[in-house]
Amino acid sequence: GTEVTHLYTGVPEPVSWLLYKVNQKGMTFYISSARICEIDAVCSVPSLPMDIESDEAGRRVLDDSIGDDEWQRRLAPRRINSIREFIEGSENIIANTPILFVKPGTGSVTIEDDNLTVDLGSFLKKTSLRGEDRWYDVGHEDFRPIWLIDGQHRVRGMSRSEIGKDLHVPIIVFPEEFRLHEAAKIFAEINTLQTKLTSMHTLFMQHRFHIPSHISKRDFRPWEEGVQEHHNSRANHLSYEAAGYLASNKGGPLFNRIRILDQNAQNFTVVKADQWVDFGRSWFLKNGPYYPGCGMTQDQMNAEIENYFTAIINTCNHSGWDGPRWSPTSKNKGLIVN
Repeated sequence: GTEVTHLYTGVPEPVSWLLYKVNQKGMTFYISSARICEIDAVCSVPSLPMDIESDEAGRRVLDDSIGDDEWQRRLAPRRINSIREFIEGSENIIANTPILFVKPGTGSVTIEDDNLTVDLGSFLKKTSLRGEDRWYDVGHEDFRPIWLIDGQHRVRGMSRSEIGKDLHVPIIVFPEEFRLHEAAKIFAEINTLQTKLTSMHTLFMQHRFHIPSHISKRDFRPWEEGVQEHHNSRANHLSYEAAGYLASNKGGPLFNRIRILDQNAQNFTVVKADQWVDFGRSWFLKNGPYYPGCGMTQDQMNAEIENYFTAIINTCNHSGWDGPRWSPTSKNKGLIVN
């Protein structure tokens, strides 16, 4: 699986968090802050099995008591590693709030006088390793007494970073009195009712804030010329910025014809920015004309790309045709055939 087993040479001291009470519609929950390594040490994830037959899934649909502790998505290793890399950036922070739920009847968690205390000794299992006593938290099952119902990738990713593991993050804690179905409902609402950013808005944000990604076509980490690990980021930045230049250069062949954001008028759009990056980034990679170390400045690259499209349009619109085949002022879009 994707979970890590923590192995202790002795039983750690209890984890304790100061709580602030919130009352809402007759229900009580808490807000606090905690170190990532502490959250990671006491929280499990009620994730679905890695493999499950269709008939078993069907039974769970008909009877919600089956697998009532298995409804979260499983951890995605790439996403964990992406978050670990992100938090190690010198100026990057993660302020999103993980949501925790105290599993009923664990006996390991107490909430008294606005303090939450987790006794690790009451859930860690003892074993012998090479003749020495050890204590562990994940074996044939995960014994940790608090569920991570939202933010599992953030917590697991940051916990695997030497920098991230000691950082504090805000948390929301639902006590066991909150009831399992209410906690699961909140997870479902968070993950099904929120509206995600569109692909073009996401691309705009990734470029604007230099956001790294494990997806090569969307890696926008800060880049330096000549660094091989930055080749994807360089290609994405230069391709997207070329689109921005062409779309905004008044009098140019693609002025107002590349749709950068959803708010842009669609009437005269030739291509959307995310499609442009998907295809145009290859120009800036190893076998492209603007490969790393090609010796051209960004202005020279942009000018040459613009000249290319100017030449295509001039070829399309030479004399002898019944009107221009590429019209910059018409909703009839130009056609480029490779």
